[in-house]
Amino acid sequence: MKNIISTSFLSLLISNAAFSQNTMKQNWCGSIEAMETNFKQHPELKQQFDAYQAKANIQQNPLQQKTTVVSYTIPVVFHVLHQYGPENISDAQIYDQISIF
Repeated sequence: MKNIISTSFLSLLISNAAFSQNTMKQNWCGSIEAMETNFKQHPELKQQFDAYQAKANIQQNPLQQKTTVVSYTIPVVFHVLHQYGPENISDAQIYDQISIF
């Protein structure tokens, strides 16, 4: 039974790899080709598109954006189960673990 499961799993992996490589060769969308064809017919649209892309890249550049710090308070509860023996941990150990994360 174990041999059948491992053989089935191996067959599944091989068929999945073969299928994924076949789909990589095909272009399912065609939007890039349509856009390039449109840009060849209308060069002014290509210029407008490039200008828009340049402007969008400048606006998305994190070095040029002002950063604001947002802080959240997340309530945390620890349940320490012990019998008043050596398994008990101190509050300092709990706070130390919170500061690590």
